[in-house]
Amino acid sequence: MPLNLAVIGGGPKGAAIAAKAAALRLAGFDAPTIAIYEPLSPGASWTGLHGYTDGLQLLCTFPERDLGYPYDRQSFGGKVAEHLFAEYSWHRFSVAAGIDDSKYDNWVLRGRRPPAHRDFARYIEYAIQKSGARHESRSVEHLSYSYPGQKWVLSGAGWRDEFDGVVVTGSIDPLPPMQNAAGNQRVVDGRRFWQNLRQIHGLLQNDPDPSVAIIGAGGTGAAIAHWFVRERFDTIPITLIGREPTLHSRDVSYFEDRLFTDNLAWERLAPQSRLAFVNRLSRGVVWRRVLEALSEARNFTYESYQVLGFQPLRSPPGPGLPLGLAAILASPNSTSAAAPATMLLDASLFVDARGFNPWWFVELIPSSSAIKAELQPGNHEHITHYIDDSLAVGTQNGFPPGLHLPMLAYIRGPAAPNLMALGWMSDCILRPYVSGSRIFASTFP
Repeated sequence: MPLNLAVIGGGPKGAAIAAKAAALRLAGFDAPTIAIYEPLSPGASWTGLHGYTDGLQLLCTFPERDLGYPYDRQSFGGKVAEHLFAEYSWHRFSVAAGIDDSKYDNWVLRGRRPPAHRDFARYIEYAIQKSGARHESRSVEHLSYSYPGQKWVLSGAGWRDEFDGVVVTGSIDPLPPMQNAAGNQRVVDGRRFWQNLRQIHGLLQNDPDPSVAIIGAGGTGAAIAHWFVRERFDTIPITLIGREPTLHSRDVSYFEDRLFTDNLAWERLAPQSRLAFVNRLSRGVVWRRVLEALSEARNFTYESYQVLGFQPLRSPPGPGLPLGLAAILASPNSTSAAAPATMLLDASLFVDARGFNPWWFVELIPSSSAIKAELQPGNHEHITHYIDDSLAVGTQNGFPPGLHLPMLAYIRGPAAPNLMALGWMSDCILRPYVSGSRIFASTFP
């Protein structure tokens, strides 16, 4: 009887796992059954209807890096790769279900450019539906482990399901708000920004001296900065604030990109070199297409500072506007050990684009559980260092097997937390479920 695997989140990682499992079955493997827990529609976070994006932004990676890339023939043999490409590639979707710019002929005629996020969402939904994976329109409220049954348990109001393994995807919650930011309408995070575009338009139009400050120079901040440029906010000063000395360009390069799929080359790197590589790709690095657009915007600037929090101003700048606010800036190298020299920056709107919390799932685990104790912040570095080849928490300290955390698994490959090699990611996660070599052992009470 096949094992069963749950995926929390109906995004590209869930779709890639579902597609690979379906291709394995077509090739004659005894692949696990897949259940995807997504309270909205598959790909919902990419549509532009639920935050995270407006749906019109272009994907940063080429569509050829699709759900099956790199179509490795060694993990499960050539037949699996062939079935996967024939049924679940971007090309297959474009021919079978593409519309407008995602329709195959239009996509080719327009230079095979990356798809808009809303088109990518349709691709995700297409693949999940075609794969036969079970889509559960439920929010997972609790995650626990049954030691007698050696099963992971997902549950919510009136339901409970057991699985041999669980894959946690996505980063649902933004990082906690900074000092004096909570409740102030002038501060929005990387999700609320996209949910409140109309209100943001109104805020900037009504302010007599409008300006925008975006805090965080990673992918979230760059995408939001690009939105302002794309929407032709060309007379309002826009400042992007990051800790790096400048914005760097992320280019397509064989020598860099091969590390996303070359396991041997990655394993030869020391752990600190792996971390440095991942950090270089996520901090102050912007895809060339976005960087060129920002460079051409005369009203856009980049500043290197650390934002310590916010300070309320005595009065709002105009009638009917929310209370004024200023960001407290310090040198990017400042530490809490000594009081740093600071300065203030006021703006009509602050976007807290520092990113999202990849450990959000810990809140689903009961407080009394030894598992939750193991996943506390003091152990985070240890947990990520010992994530195993299946992108799961290692069992060295008796942690139960089968909790796969690709967004934290950079130690196994830089493609784990992103979209650069979803086929590699799905191979890593599915391999123990297909081979039957899974060992259930735990010393946790």
